[in-house]
Amino acid sequence: MEPKADVTRHGEKRIRQRVGINKKAVAKNADKALVYGLDHNRAKGRLKHYIEWLYNKCGGTGNNIRVYNGYVYVFHDETLITILYLPNEYRRSAQEQQK
Repeated sequence: MEPKADVTRHGEKRIRQRVGINKKAVAKNADKALVYGLDHNRAKGRLKHYIEWLYNKCGGTGNNIRVYNGYVYVFHDETLITILYLPNEYRRSAQEQQK
């Protein structure tokens, strides 16, 4: 696991709130999402369209979007901006594609 993700204050707050991890584990979780998360190049079907829609909605600020463990991690390059819940309709597809 090579990349080291930076985490904004907002990103830290959201990851702790939504994933439910402690402050020390935030950076490690962001690193795992950056390395092992499903990006739009590997995504297929409706999940890929959702990631592209989210990218367009971010207006270029979130230029590196990853899906990891049922959450959508929005990065700007290697800096975590925020984390969102993955809508239920895409969860099964994401789990199958991450294997």
